[in-house]
Amino acid sequence: MSSGRIQIAALLFILLSVAVPSSSAGANIDAARYIIDLDISQNNTAVGRVEIIFNATDAKELTFLLDNNLSVQTLRLGRENLIFQRFEDTVNVEFKRPVHGTNNLVVEYTGFLDESVDSHSWANLDSDGSFAVYEANWYPNIPGDRATAEIHIKTQPGWTSISNGVLIESSPENGMFSWFVDTPEIGFSFASGRYWEQQDYEKHIPVSCYLQSVQPDCAETLRKSVSFFSRRFGDYSYPKMALVEVGGGLKGGHGDNSLVIMSSDILSSPKFTEFLAHEAAHSWFGGMITANDSKWLTEGFATYAGVMYLENLDSSLARDALSSKRKEYLKVKSTGRDKAILSAKGEYDDVFHATVYSKGALVLHMLRSVVGEETFSQILRDYVEGYRGGSASVADFQALSENVSGMELEWFFDQWLRSTVVPDYYFETAETEFDGSVYTVQAVVGESSTADFKMPVDIIFVTDKGNTSKRVWIDSGAAEVEFQSTSRPVYLEIDREGWILESRRSNNRRVLRYPLSFFGLRLLISNLVRSLQPGF
Repeated sequence: MSSGRIQIAALLFILLSVAVPSSSAGANIDAARYIIDLDISQNNTAVGRVEIIFNATDAKELTFLLDNNLSVQTLRLGRENLIFQRFEDTVNVEFKRPVHGTNNLVVEYTGFLDESVDSHSWANLDSDGSFAVYEANWYPNIPGDRATAEIHIKTQPGWTSISNGVLIESSPENGMFSWFVDTPEIGFSFASGRYWEQQDYEKHIPVSCYLQSVQPDCAETLRKSVSFFSRRFGDYSYPKMALVEVGGGLKGGHGDNSLVIMSSDILSSPKFTEFLAHEAAHSWFGGMITANDSKWLTEGFATYAGVMYLENLDSSLARDALSSKRKEYLKVKSTGRDKAILSAKGEYDDVFHATVYSKGALVLHMLRSVVGEETFSQILRDYVEGYRGGSASVADFQALSENVSGMELEWFFDQWLRSTVVPDYYFETAETEFDGSVYTVQAVVGESSTADFKMPVDIIFVTDKGNTSKRVWIDSGAAEVEFQSTSRPVYLEIDREGWILESRRSNNRRVLRYPLSFFGLRLLISNLVRSLQPGF
């Protein structure tokens, strides 16, 4: 072992004195750290050795995950060989006697890094490079339990390996790279290949892109997203941020603590900026905070974080992104395959994406409208601060939202997370009266779903000389709204800014008069276009 590894091992031994609460590994087992040695230097085969250091209280067994393409060669506790049972990715180890205190489980394994989910590769190893995200179970891991890690990867000479945490040792000529993760995390990922590095800094934090193609603004864009999220959500917790470009069929991206792995096609896509921001946001939603019961808390939040970053650049980009997500969800809903967000359990198909990612982002957008801008920002900051380094449930987020806003929000979370009903608002009636000096417009706004849907709805009143708006609450019925103006009325519109996920928006406008002007002509054409797109 090199002097660098000896020093790190000593430091990690000290860290064991600070216990990390177990998440879902069971009351008797608490993973403390992983020492991962992975050799991918030859024959497209992975050879691994992992030491899991864990604390135990009268533990009789231990369960860990390891991809089914990887075969366990040796498994021992200390010097004692153990017998195990395996079903696909799950390995169950029964101890010969109850174990206590700090223990070392050593797993040696070999096989292929080749894991796909719904045609997207989560792990790949070939002559051009290699990557594996932690959900691919490329190393033995106790599911749901946070731990620190020391990660050593041997690759082909000339390749570079990038993982979570901070680089502690590198020998490019020998293909050896070591990374140290000093904060307890849920999982670890890596990528290896031939790269050129593009670097920037967010304050003292290095921000790097490891690239195989020309992307001149990658590091700057990544830095700006980290800076923006740090301001909106709370300080960035990690010693670096890195993006790594990969091939191998990833067809998208993956973000976790301090690391983004992204396929080449996304880097060259027009949606690169939003996509990168989404993956960078996973360092907060997924890294700093893991989800107990719903991927909405990670994927929905990261998706909306990407929209918020676009909004920071140009509000029209955010509007377009939200419109696209609305259409994606409604397209799936029109097939009858949509699910309630809390019923979607991670299939990662088009239904899951439309439901948890796209509708999930729209739910946060609506919560922002309900509680107000300042309160919504405080909710997100308090959420990150309160659950940083741990996990949270939907109930936790709801309780925090209610506490910060001072509002009872059970109705909101019920109808948007536990139901598939989507409202459709329209004008039942709209009448104008003029007394010689003042125009009075009285309208009734209805909602056509069969559910007793409750939402605050903004109604805008447009006249020849300007506009005003009022917010009305529609709850299991219709709501009346009245406007007065000395200027001639032109039209009324429901939710002009598009805060609410509606099944139909083509009926949101009621024209009261078409002015004999260019403005009136534009209004007429706009209404004709709306009538041709009743579904969206």
